Amino acid sequence: MAELPRTWSVPVVRADFTDDAVWIQIKEWIAAPTEEGFGADVDFIEDRALNGLDEAAIAAGYASSYPHEYRHPVLFVVDAVAVTTPEHPVLVINLNSGVAARPFRALLWQVLGRTRRVGAVSASVRGRASKTSPATS
Repeated sequence: MAELPRTWSVPVVRADFTDDAVWIQIKEWIAAPTEEGFGADVDFIEDRALNGLDEAAIAAGYASSYPHEYRHPVLFVVDAVAVTTPEHPVLVINLNSGVAARPFRALLWQVLGRTRRVGAVSASVRGRASKTSPATS
C-alpha cells in the first residue's frame, strides 16, 4: 500500500488498473474547476498494491489514524466498482480515529460538490478578511 501524502489535499487513490482511459476521465473530471473557478484540492495516487483487492481489503489497509498519521479524515478510492460502473461511485474510507464509520460509496459529483463548496467558502472568507481593515482601539 502506498503511503498517503502529508498534505491537506484529499487523497484520491487509484486501485484498479484495468482501464487507463476511465482513470484519466475521472481525474480530469475531478480536477475541472467549477464555473466560479474553484477546483477540488486533491492528490492523485496510483497504488498497484491495491489492484484486484475488494473494498473490504482496501479499507483494511488504511488504519483510522486521523489526525495523528493522516492529514485528511477520508480517502477516496477509484477501484474496480468505480471504474466499471457508469456513474463511477468511488469508495469513501473513513480515516478519522474519533468516528466509527464503515466505508461507503458516493458518486463523484456528490463528493466533489462538497469539496468544491468548501474551497469556495474558504476563498470567500479569505477575500473578505483581506478587505476588512484591522480594528482600531
